[in-house]
Amino acid sequence: MGILYPLKPPTTLERLELDCCLPSGKLPNWVGVEYLPCLSELVLYKAHLTPDPFVVLQRLPNLMFLHLGPESYMGKRMGKCDAAAFPKLQKPYFIRLKEWEEWGEVEEGAMACLHKLSIWGCKKLRGLPPGFQYLSTLQELLLWDMGDEFVSRLKRDSGEDRFKVEHIPTVHVRLPGVGKFFFEDL
Repeated sequence: MGILYPLKPPTTLERLELDCCLPSGKLPNWVGVEYLPCLSELVLYKAHLTPDPFVVLQRLPNLMFLHLGPESYMGKRMGKCDAAAFPKLQKPYFIRLKEWEEWGEVEEGAMACLHKLSIWGCKKLRGLPPGFQYLSTLQELLLWDMGDEFVSRLKRDSGEDRFKVEHIPTVHVRLPGVGKFFFEDL
């Protein structure tokens, strides 16, 4: 897939889906605001990214849908979202990022249009990031097949991250082997 790196897609490109291993473990240089100012949807599978993709992706001015699927990111920490990060992002999906352990701080003002966030099968992710409570436009949080530490941090009476989700009207948690979603039992 080394052929991707020298490509120069049109600056009017709105949707990009990559389902391949990127040999360098990095996004091509043309994935950025200078080259893809109109990109509104990005889907990655099996890219094996090792540097934090948020560094580049949070600057895309029109990105509304982000799907980081299985094996798209192989790092342990996905970085900080500063106040101007992801200005139009509405629906990110983080699916089975098996090595992801930590999400950096979310500054107030980041992800100003966020409506729905889905995190599925990221079992090493220890908790929601500092500043998650600032995501005031978030209407729905879907957590599926997460690790015990993550879920315990959201429990009603004892969870240290509980305050980060109290402003969200709909929070669904599904544990492995449990056929239904629940929240009140946390």
